[in-house]
Amino acid sequence: MKHSTYRDDFYRSEGPRSQSWLVRVRKILFTPGCTYIYFFRHTNEARFIVTKVFWSTLLHITKVITGIQIPPGTKIDRGLRILHFGYYCG
Repeated sequence: MKHSTYRDDFYRSEGPRSQSWLVRVRKILFTPGCTYIYFFRHTNEARFIVTKVFWSTLLHITKVITGIQIPPGTKIDRGLRILHFGYYCG
């Protein structure tokens, strides 16, 4: 995966402040949409079975916590931003 894909995702979310590594870490840890995008990108780009299982597990945990469901393997271009997420209680 190109590093610019992450940068474009974070730039879409934070604007010029996304250049700071501290802002990126904060977004990954505390913003559910960015967390999901980060694990989603890693899952899609994993080349080895061990790393694929690792990232898929983290993606599944994030899916359960946030309620965001985008199937792995879906091709999404750079600059993805998820604003709304939620749970379905039914």
